Amino acid sequence: MSMNKHDDELSPTYVKKVMNLNKSIRWVGIANQLGMIIKETYREDLRPLLTNEENLEYAANTIARHKERIKYEPKIGKLEYTLVKYEKVNRIMIPLNNNNNYLLFSLDVEEIDYDKIIKEKIIPFIEGQEVSK
Repeated sequence: MSMNKHDDELSPTYVKKVMNLNKSIRWVGIANQLGMIIKETYREDLRPLLTNEENLEYAANTIARHKERIKYEPKIGKLEYTLVKYEKVNRIMIPLNNNNNYLLFSLDVEEIDYDKIIKEKIIPFIEGQEVSK
């Protein structure tokens, strides 16, 4: 991704725009290489499942696990995204700009079309393509 895309993802409105791509998105964050959340937003009127401290720890652990996975990319291909399904929520991580930042978000557990949302809404948005509502 170009430097312009990197600048876009750090803009104050980027996480809100991702949030607005689908009604089942609960939370959106951008984490840096160290796993620190640098931007985030919650769906309006949402009661978060994790405390702020737990969410920060979760993000750091997610990025650490991702760094372990990328060593296999030369053999099995580039990682598109990771999805972890819990009883109460689905959490997703998508690498941005050559693994310099990461898009983290969660979906309502009832959402069954998560792959469609990711591939038809989130990834095209990240790549700067027009996304249909």
